[in-house]
Amino acid sequence: MKKLIFTIITWPLFLAAQTITYRADVFNLNTKNEKPDFTFELTENKVAQTYEIKGQFKKAEKIQITEEATIDSATADIIEYKIDQKQTGETGHVTVVGNKIKIVFKQKDKTDKSTEIDKPERLVAPANFDRWMQKNFELIKQKKSLVFNFLVWDKLDTFSFKIKYLGQESLNGKPAHHFKMNTDSLILSAFFDPIEIWYNLDMSEIQQYKGRVAVKLGERPDLKNLDAVVKYFH
Repeated sequence: MKKLIFTIITWPLFLAAQTITYRADVFNLNTKNEKPDFTFELTENKVAQTYEIKGQFKKAEKIQITEEATIDSATADIIEYKIDQKQTGETGHVTVVGNKIKIVFKQKDKTDKSTEIDKPERLVAPANFDRWMQKNFELIKQKKSLVFNFLVWDKLDTFSFKIKYLGQESLNGKPAHHFKMNTDSLILSAFFDPIEIWYNLDMSEIQQYKGRVAVKLGERPDLKNLDAVVKYFH
């Protein structure tokens, strides 16, 4: 269960036309530190009909997590997703072909685990979260909320989540769309608070994120969950 909470979400990704880079500062939500605990850097390239994405969480320039993904530029669907969680020594490799998802999970000094599951109607993973949000924004706004399946690679499964649109509000003196996301399971919701996300008005840039993140505090084996405020710089 703890690993599920650790990996519920990594990071929403920024949208652009050809090649983009951006960074974010990750602050522990439970402290008043003026310096970020971690940073996040992302590069995205448009290649033919796909987006090739690479993101890294760092602490003092030391890489903590690396994520790579290929997503369909027209549908925002995941084609391939890789994650190297250096803090825990775990890796995941996900491929989506047709209506099937293949997941391979590796842990150091342990037998690899793999499975093949049916692809749900709305499959969302860390790498395609932002583009999925942009593509589905009008539907979310119309319905006020939308249920989707979030990929949890180290559980070799997907879990049901709900994203709610809370309307427009001012963030740092600028108008922004405000969303709240939580698991659609009453049992799982007891393990972490809802996640809040803010986007600019045309949904092209995530502005701020508040909630559980994938990167962790401490050193192995004493790693702890991190609830954070993430501030983005475009």
